[in-house]
Amino acid sequence: MTRPSDFLTYVRRFDNTYTHHGLRQAVLRIPQWAYLGIYPVAKSLRWSMKLRESLKR
Repeated sequence: MTRPSDFLTYVRRFDNTYTHHGLRQAVLRIPQWAYLGIYPVAKSLRWSMKLRESLKR
């Protein structure tokens, strides 16, 4: 299981790449923002599925 801080570190690698290559266009940051937007939703769905499974037992 990954921790949120590990995931955030991974996504921040986008910043390092963009800075290294001198990319400043906001459109190119869409993948970074998409990952940051989807992660909490996916994590909460996974948590709720685990909770339901534990309640069934």
